[in-house]
This record gives sequence, structure tokens and C-alpha cells, in this order.
Amino acid sequence: MYKELPAGHVRLLDWNIIVLDLPNENLTEIFVGYSQTDLIGRVSTPIQEFDIKTGQGKTKSGSIYEVIGEPGKPHDDAIYVLERIIGLDLVQKELFVDPYKGKIRFKYPI
Repeated sequence: MYKELPAGHVRLLDWNIIVLDLPNENLTEIFVGYSQTDLIGRVSTPIQEFDIKTGQGKTKSGSIYEVIGEPGKPHDDAIYVLERIIGLDLVQKELFVDPYKGKIRFKYPI
């Protein structure tokens, strides 16, 4: 089940950034990964700032994300949440057919 979580500090494992380039919306980037904090898949609100060197970023909701390790294929639980938020077909057809092109794409190699 998907639910919104309150803003906070999130330590994210098995993560990547998803770039959303959807019609009638601004280009948006979101964190997707497995929360070491909550032990669940997480999808963030839009990223406002991110420093890849320190691994820390802030989202629109005010959450602070700390990414652990290198970016790669996000945890399956996080992909499940992403599918529920933006649609199973869109994720499967766009993100996994050509993961670096299209309306939805990974920012970093998987």
C-alpha cells in the first residue's frame, strides 16, 4: 500500500534519480530507492538540490535525503511505489525499455 510519509531525514540504499519529462509539467527529478530509515521503498517529492559529492539532497517536501553507495538499479520495493504513483504501464514501457531516453529515465546508469 502506498501512503505519503512526513518530511524527515531519509537514508537511501539501492537508489537512483528518476528524471520525469512529462507533457505540461516542468522537468522534474526524484529520488527512488530503499529507505534504511523506514525499511520500505521510497519515492521522493521533486528534488530541489542535490550534491553528488556529499550524497545529500533536499526535496520539495523538506525531506533531507542521504544516498548510501553508488547509484544503480533502484530496489524493487521503490519501483513498485513508483509504478503506483505514475502508472505501471508508463514505468514498464518508458523506464525499462530504454532507461536513458524517453519521458521517464534514469539519471545514472543501472
